[in-house]
Amino acid sequence: MINGSKIGDPYEGKLTTMWVALGEPTVSVFVPLFPYAGTTPAELADMYLATNAKRHLVYDYTDDDSCGYSCGRNADHSINTAALAGGYYGEGGIQKYAFGIENWSFDRYDAFIADLRTGTRTQAQLKTDLAAWQQSIAQTVKTHYINGTIPTS
Repeated sequence: MINGSKIGDPYEGKLTTMWVALGEPTVSVFVPLFPYAGTTPAELADMYLATNAKRHLVYDYTDDDSCGYSCGRNADHSINTAALAGGYYGEGGIQKYAFGIENWSFDRYDAFIADLRTGTRTQAQLKTDLAAWQQSIAQTVKTHYINGTIPTS
């Protein structure tokens, strides 16, 4: 998902945000990244491995390499819905804490964007602040995702 700038936003479109799933979207969390920051947080470099571990809880994969549907990657084509969603969509399993983490991220993002919309930063300050903010969010998201917990503050 991409959030573009609103009409009247400062910084000429530099508040554009990409929400990126680092791995299979079904079992992943979406992390906000600002292209203008010019960097991806180092905390996300191995996030695919965490997502892959969760994927193995949900699907019966015989091979991690993607080569198409017919290559036997998911030998029995089944899904463990209890591991994914609990008894009902988002009630438990991976989705419960993934959705909780994303809701927390959305709240932090909305507050940060509201602050950015004051338009008081220089271009250099904006770039630095975007990079620092996304690094902080990435670290919290990763920690809670791996631990299967939801941030509370």
